[in-house]
Amino acid sequence: MALDLDGDGCITARDAERARAINLRFAVDFQLGPGMSVALASPERLAHVADVLAEEILEGRGDVHGLPVARMLERRTVALRRLLDRGWEGLVRRADRFERLGEALAQMRVKSPDGKWRLYVPAEDKQALKKLRPQAARHGWEVVALREPREQAEWQRLMREPGMAYLPKPYIVPGGRFMQMFGWDSYFNGRGALSSGHVELVRDMVENHVYALEHYGKIPNSNVSIHLSRTQPPLLPRLALEVHQRQPDRRMLQRVAKAAIRELETVFRSGPRATESGLSRYKDDAEGPDAEDLSAFYGEQRPDDVEFHRHDRAIRESGWDMCHRFGTAIHDHEPVCLNSLLYQYEMDLARILRLLEGANSPRAARYQKAAKARVRTMRARFWDEGRGMFFDHDFVSEKRSQYESLATFYPLWTGWASRKEAAAVAAALPRFLQAGGVSSSSRASREAAGGEDLQWDWPFGWAPHQIVVVEGLRRYGFHAEADQVAYRWLSMVMDIAGKHNGLIKEKYDVVRCSADVPVEYGNQGADRGPYMAPRAERTLGFAWTNASVLLLLEGLSAELRETLDVGVSAERVPGPSDVPVGGNEPLRAIS
Repeated sequence: MALDLDGDGCITARDAERARAINLRFAVDFQLGPGMSVALASPERLAHVADVLAEEILEGRGDVHGLPVARMLERRTVALRRLLDRGWEGLVRRADRFERLGEALAQMRVKSPDGKWRLYVPAEDKQALKKLRPQAARHGWEVVALREPREQAEWQRLMREPGMAYLPKPYIVPGGRFMQMFGWDSYFNGRGALSSGHVELVRDMVENHVYALEHYGKIPNSNVSIHLSRTQPPLLPRLALEVHQRQPDRRMLQRVAKAAIRELETVFRSGPRATESGLSRYKDDAEGPDAEDLSAFYGEQRPDDVEFHRHDRAIRESGWDMCHRFGTAIHDHEPVCLNSLLYQYEMDLARILRLLEGANSPRAARYQKAAKARVRTMRARFWDEGRGMFFDHDFVSEKRSQYESLATFYPLWTGWASRKEAAAVAAALPRFLQAGGVSSSSRASREAAGGEDLQWDWPFGWAPHQIVVVEGLRRYGFHAEADQVAYRWLSMVMDIAGKHNGLIKEKYDVVRCSADVPVEYGNQGADRGPYMAPRAERTLGFAWTNASVLLLLEGLSAELRETLDVGVSAERVPGPSDVPVGGNEPLRAIS
């Protein structure tokens, strides 16, 4: 570790910069055999080799003669894939391990005034209460029997007396300061873990979602008590089908079908999230200021009134927290993304019911019919023929939004866009395509909105959006455009990881190709850590970004993977002639 010049136990671009400053050769020569040697000089390659050698030592093979040359010299895509495949273990938590629950509560900005550590357990789950109470007493926790909250006083209590909500199975956490199971993160995290072969773990996550619907009334934003009043983008049947495809499980599908019907009917098709048109909106069940005051992270003052608090809560439920896309009234909008996901939800539920009840299932036919009715309403409200994109609909002012966001790709991802509409959306890709992937909104819309930078807007890009856009484009045959998005994102993520000891972050500035995103609460994520640290202590990367690397690599051709391996920049990779970087030229509709 002579090249670890800053003494942090790993090798990064910082060490290379220090080496240049003192005129030190930043390289290691390895003798591979008689007359054969190789010089390793980049932080990425040196970090990988050091990690491989550390692994040999930690696993007791340090005295074995010879070097693991094949591992040391493996291609960068293979090396990163191996790292990510193993990285899921460090991101797994359980809600019946009080030391791990303590990690999650310690990271929360919301603290209980009385200093108590609470675990909320459904009052109906007598077995869990009996098991957990003795353990909680030994760790200084209080177990609280919880009945499904319905009144404002109950929601307020969960905010005043914060704690963790029990889930029976292991789950993947995002990483960084987020040490609980999140709603829509779990879909992308689960797909990434499935790509790495962790079928049982993802099945457990599906079971946790079912448990939450049975006992908490919804799949919550996360299993922290202050988040139980809001849900997140609905993806349960889709994840269950992903698991079933790899390991058929009729019993799981039966439980999922029952829980999904409850979620669809009671959370999204009735109550405060349902609109008169038959579409849905985001709307937190609780009122008033959110318990997690993020005002310290913002550069501008936030209003303190009823309507803004409804917006603030609802936009957290949407997963797009925060952005300028909805102004300050997301709860007055029928979002393209949510309703597209509900179309997919209804179609997936119909598919599950046919698997369980046969091809002529009346219930399946009913949900498929509902999905088709949703499409008719969505097309009338969301599709702008002149601009060739889908836009959110403000049902209070009865106007279609003009804000350009990646939500326009959700109809492609979920499959309800027509071929003509999909072609027009694909032609709109230059509005969002940047050097490092796609930005959450267009530059034109972001600049027109004014105000401070918010993380779900241009110039920032997120892993789930890259997946949605790439897979949506591929679904309609726009493979060259999909390759451009995937290659730019992967190239940026891998270049940053290579320079910084495997560092993978929650979000990126896709214009500058940087992980330096100083907006709101900053940027979460981790590198591989000191090489000689125990592997069990690692929480590599950020879960859904890890997943995006695995999933998008699978979709690339062998030729493009080889191009990534040799580090060819995205600008030099051939693509569609009409897909410039970050363009804002007028849109053209494809007929």
